[in-house]
Amino acid sequence: MDYSNMLADINKALDSAIKLGSKHAIDSLQSEKKYIERQAQLTLLRAELEQKTNEISTKTKEILSGNTRLFEEWFHELTNIENQLKISFESKTGQAIGTSLMNKRNTLCQYYGQDYRELQNGFKVRPIS
Repeated sequence: MDYSNMLADINKALDSAIKLGSKHAIDSLQSEKKYIERQAQLTLLRAELEQKTNEISTKTKEILSGNTRLFEEWFHELTNIENQLKISFESKTGQAIGTSLMNKRNTLCQYYGQDYRELQNGFKVRPIS
């Protein structure tokens, strides 16, 4: 909607009403002008809100994506440590340490991985109406 043209038309009509001295027309036009100014301001605020929301959405998606990479790196690092521990100790001790670490890693991955996936899936931006 082109509010500037609407306001220009109302201002012209308002000038004419002032010249004619029509109190009723002046009051009506001023009321209409005020309404259109509010609508224009509301439209501008909605556009600004949508822009800011999109910026926040983009930044949040980037952060989530970066954290996914970190989570995967952490998983691989723990797997490497587990393998090194198995090699470093005698067979039964190394195997027990590796198994314990693997169980703890898997528990953490399941616990935090599910939360993280739910966070990613739950992140949606609704259009502003």
